[in-house]
Amino acid sequence: MVARRTAARCSGCDNEPLCRHGRTNTSTRLPSRSRVGASAQVLLHTDPVPWVATLRDRNDLPLLRADDLTNEMLTEVGVIAVHVVAEKRSTFSRANVFAEVLRQIHGVRFASADDRMAVVERTVHLALSDVLLISAPELAHTPERFTRPDRTSKFRARGFEVYTTQALLDAEARLLDAGRWGC
Repeated sequence: MVARRTAARCSGCDNEPLCRHGRTNTSTRLPSRSRVGASAQVLLHTDPVPWVATLRDRNDLPLLRADDLTNEMLTEVGVIAVHVVAEKRSTFSRANVFAEVLRQIHGVRFASADDRMAVVERTVHLALSDVLLISAPELAHTPERFTRPDRTSKFRARGFEVYTTQALLDAEARLLDAGRWGC
């Protein structure tokens, strides 16, 4: 009964993607390919398929390989990535830096996806070497059966170490000092 009333009530919202009653209208559809193609043809004044084919070889820059970039260049990218992440959060993980490095090199063309990932991994490694690890150390010995082949404990998730920067710790210390002295 309620569904029938809602359907009847929403029948006047057929041409809106989200009706005035907060329901998604399933009768609205995305434009068909023929309509998009016709719109592109009007805009381009030519057939869009051959036009797109002309774009394929327009970039004459060489594709990069992982070993084409020096550690100094990647360290600069890593510093920028850490700075951007640290502006957003006081503590961060490897995944946060990894995502930001991917954003920083988004427009760079690589020869293969493996080359891109090798550059990202190197950059993240270099970036994390300049920040402070603040995760608590392991306090007890982990028995052999509870360790991974790389000798890390199975009780800790991989890649979830928490990091921060010295600049953030210094800012926090200044805030604490100002709070103690009422400045």
